[in-house]
Amino acid sequence: MGENKIIGNIEYYENEGLITYKGVRYMILRPETIMTMYQNLRLKYGSNVDIHFFQGGFEGGRLSSEKYKDNFGMNETELIDFMLEMGGQIGWGKFELVKFDREDKILEVKVSNSAFVTEENYTKFPVCHFIRGVMSGMASVLFSSEIISKETKCAAKGDGYCLFSIKAIKK
Repeated sequence: MGENKIIGNIEYYENEGLITYKGVRYMILRPETIMTMYQNLRLKYGSNVDIHFFQGGFEGGRLSSEKYKDNFGMNETELIDFMLEMGGQIGWGKFELVKFDREDKILEVKVSNSAFVTEENYTKFPVCHFIRGVMSGMASVLFSSEIISKETKCAAKGDGYCLFSIKAIKK
């Protein structure tokens, strides 16, 4: 087993019932909790639910990226490396950078063993909207731009892994 820099820096405040990583609050949930909520909402409301899970991830990714970039002085490469490493260290899957093109403002990330994919949620459509949102929130900070993103492969569809393609909207 490797060293987990995130878990090693989690602070627990017993009297307040909270945990933080470098002053940023986190919580621990089982993936089934999130995905049962997602599946039930999607059954009732259809694919319109996807955007809400994406937006939740986006806000978390944007806020974390701004905080880590500004408060810890991370450059673009350090921020990407940190966020991808953190994804794995908090149990969301194995994150790998496929492409980062600063000039064309493109980011592609591969995730193997996504926590949001379970045997119970094999589908014909992508389900990792939280991860797509987090990576998109990070890209919006990196590119200082609005972005568009797609999950072009998803293990829940039978692909071997999940692949997120993100690019800035050029104005």
